[in-house]
Amino acid sequence: MPRGARPCPQAAKRPLSGCCPTAAALRGLRGPIGNSLPRDEIEFDVRPGGYQRWTEVNAAVPGLRVHIHVDLTDVADGELLEGVMHVSGRLQEGIEPFETRLRVEFHDEADGRTRLEIRQWLPEHLAHPSEAGWLQAFTKLDATLMNAQTVAADHRGVEAWPS
Repeated sequence: MPRGARPCPQAAKRPLSGCCPTAAALRGLRGPIGNSLPRDEIEFDVRPGGYQRWTEVNAAVPGLRVHIHVDLTDVADGELLEGVMHVSGRLQEGIEPFETRLRVEFHDEADGRTRLEIRQWLPEHLAHPSEAGWLQAFTKLDATLMNAQTVAADHRGVEAWPS
């Protein structure tokens, strides 16, 4: 663990409805409420030695433009993403560019759901803002997954019209 860094006091652990989240659901996960990701600024090469890159913007805070680049060191399909996350750009007030180790694990649960476990190793002054951001991101992901389930349930009841 880097000097002066520690795991977040409560690693984010959240059971997800349904199976492993889709790419759209993962786009919904990124960043606090109000942040969005311009589609043309999302680039993933998911493999050991690959990367994940995206930019977060917020319409309510026009100056905010957060660039995230994760250098992936370990990838196991459907199980693990691990690497070093570099955060730069025009960040919220009081936050300087930084890097952190990031580990995202997907665990199958007995009830057919997936438990997502996210760990970051951060300096003390970044732990609280990061934890708040992850809680908001999980709120967004929950809403995205609930919407996807509702749409899927609506489609199950659709009958084909005879031709």
